[in-house]
Amino acid sequence: MYKRDSSGEIIPPEERGDEFFNDNIPFEGIYINFVKSIMEISKGDIRSMNFTHRSRVSSIVHPTSSFTAAVQDIEDGLVDMAGELLLIVALGILIEHYGSL
Repeated sequence: MYKRDSSGEIIPPEERGDEFFNDNIPFEGIYINFVKSIMEISKGDIRSMNFTHRSRVSSIVHPTSSFTAAVQDIEDGLVDMAGELLLIVALGILIEHYGSL
């Protein structure tokens, strides 16, 4: 997943700034396309999905793992689901069972 700057260039991960946290700038990429395809295949069962960023706080608390930061947002009730390069189910089950990271 990536975003573009005002000139249309892809923003490299190491240069993510305020654009990353701006929901008015859409995410793009294969994961977004994949989820949109699933929504189409669902024939209305999945009516909408909002693509947003991890919270600033979870990114500060877990600076070395975007995966763990995303799961933290689920645990904190900020989002219902998160997508990352790794499957989040196993860690999510552990958090639910043990109550914390």
